[in-house]
Amino acid sequence: MTIGSDINTALTAVLTNTYAVELPDNPTWPALLFEIKSERETGWTIGAEYEQHIITVNVLSTSKSQIYTIRTQVETAIKVMDGYMGLEDHGDADYEDDARVYAYYMEFRVRTRELT
Repeated sequence: MTIGSDINTALTAVLTNTYAVELPDNPTWPALLFEIKSERETGWTIGAEYEQHIITVNVLSTSKSQIYTIRTQVETAIKVMDGYMGLEDHGDADYEDDARVYAYYMEFRVRTRELT
């Protein structure tokens, strides 16, 4: 499996309206949106290469209380993943496409190992 499919599986278990990179036209709420930025780590261990991934998850909802419930579930889902390193940043975000929608972002760091 890839980090993208692992993240999608973890987040879809929290909320079926989970999307990578961009929302579909006319999305329904609540929704999760995620992006992954990866950087390869090389040269510090023999026989394996590692990648560190920053996973940004946006929780979007028309209800602030629903955001707080979902963000706790998202954090729990990511924490149990192999290679979880921590929640690096989080807070309120803007969603400019619809003034009724609140947004909250979380950035997680996950390390994966690739055997060579």
